[in-house]
Amino acid sequence: MTIAIIGGGASGILAALNIPKNHNVILIEQNDKIGKKLLVTGNGKCNFWNKEINTTKYNTDNISVLDSVLSHQDSVFKYLIDDLGIYSYHKNNYYYPNSNLASSIRETFELALNRPNIEILYNRSLKNIQIEKQKIKLELTNSEELIVDKVILACGGLASPKTGSNGSIYPILNDLNISYNPLRPALVPLILEESHLSKCSGLRSIVRLTLKDKEELICQEEGEIQLTDYGISGIVTLNISSKVSRLLAEKITPSLYIDFAPQDANLDKIFKTTFSQNHTIEEILETVLNYKLIPIILNKANIRKAHLGSKLTDEDIKKLVFSIKNFSVFIKDTCDYEKSQVSTGGVSLNDINQDFSLKKYPNIYVIGETLDVDGICGGYNLAFAFISGYLCGRSISHD
Repeated sequence: MTIAIIGGGASGILAALNIPKNHNVILIEQNDKIGKKLLVTGNGKCNFWNKEINTTKYNTDNISVLDSVLSHQDSVFKYLIDDLGIYSYHKNNYYYPNSNLASSIRETFELALNRPNIEILYNRSLKNIQIEKQKIKLELTNSEELIVDKVILACGGLASPKTGSNGSIYPILNDLNISYNPLRPALVPLILEESHLSKCSGLRSIVRLTLKDKEELICQEEGEIQLTDYGISGIVTLNISSKVSRLLAEKITPSLYIDFAPQDANLDKIFKTTFSQNHTIEEILETVLNYKLIPIILNKANIRKAHLGSKLTDEDIKKLVFSIKNFSVFIKDTCDYEKSQVSTGGVSLNDINQDFSLKKYPNIYVIGETLDVDGICGGYNLAFAFISGYLCGRSISHD
């Protein structure tokens, strides 16, 4: 049996390595080397796994199917470490290769793929799929045609197009009447309508972000953000961005609130004591907030910076605390795919069988980022790619 895999990224590589060796595997990669996107993960260090893989770390349209997939994580991690020999260390639950070089993982995969039953076709892309009785005809961009028994779509999404994620698979899915959920950038900075914060571009601050749809809490994330001239970035921003993208795709504009003092639950009581001193409010707040933020917060609370702390009323303090801990900003959009690490959306988990084959076309499989599954920062996206590729490859019969 001949199996074609479209895409030589994390999921495609694991699928190729786990297909029984009595089958012929043709791995089709549009770049001149496999695993190009691996080289830019984890700032070049390749954070490839996490100790806390569970469904709460992902966004998808079918949690129960995802939970079943993730239940195999221990077997996949053991395969990466023991069978492929990736020597690793972990820090704050994040796993990295001991070399701290993403290239070492890519090279490990390249060596493992050097098998008699695996052929890699570089600098080629899929142009069309035709179902012909029990066979599948693939037309490639160089006018080459392949007749195969099965095809595994491991094409990725639309994020980081410089690594080859160009979305060329989606018109092909349309031609086959295979539906997919709308794609949008994820793990991406947010563009805000709020103009005042742009004056603090470059500022980093530990905050709590709260995302709501009207009054309904969507999620909260605490950690460091970076203010930019267009909005906000930083890991906590990236972690909520998929949910923002999904809401925007539904024509819903969520509300976002920034708590600039997440560690202080009783800020009003602290202020009542501190403000009894005969200092200006600006002088007092310099120990609480970055000095660039102070005039913005005071403007939000309608308090003059030269106002003496001892002259503030209880109502003034209430407004000030609210401005610090519930600073509302308006989301205009996400940044584009050039700045995103993954994309949200793709083929629904509702449309695949347990072995990742499509219910509509049992000889076509979909894995990795082409599926509607995306995780937060921390190695979760690579882990899902590895798990789905591993399981898909092993599901193919030895017959």
